[in-house]
Amino acid sequence: MAGWLREAGAPEALIASNGLLLLGAVKAVRAAGIAVPGELALAGFDNDSWTELADPGMTVIEQPVDEIGRAAMEMLLERLQQPERPLRKVVLAGRLVARGSSRTRN
Repeated sequence: MAGWLREAGAPEALIASNGLLLLGAVKAVRAAGIAVPGELALAGFDNDSWTELADPGMTVIEQPVDEIGRAAMEMLLERLQQPERPLRKVVLAGRLVARGSSRTRN
């Protein structure tokens, strides 16, 4: 990853799908000597405790894990009570936690 980040046409931002992948990206970016957020913006999902303590703090989308669990349980109970009931889709909003690893573009 470090070599790819240094190539011409490298990205201006990376978004990791979870905290562990974000941590790996941070390690690779630091190994490549790339400044965050100066040269590359980083963001991810999950609001693990380390994301606030990192320097700079990592911008994340905090997922509503309690709501996800509650909705999943309700849907499971519905399915057990009415197996023929049509499937339904539930969309829950996450919360942006903007920290120092991202920046606005001019």
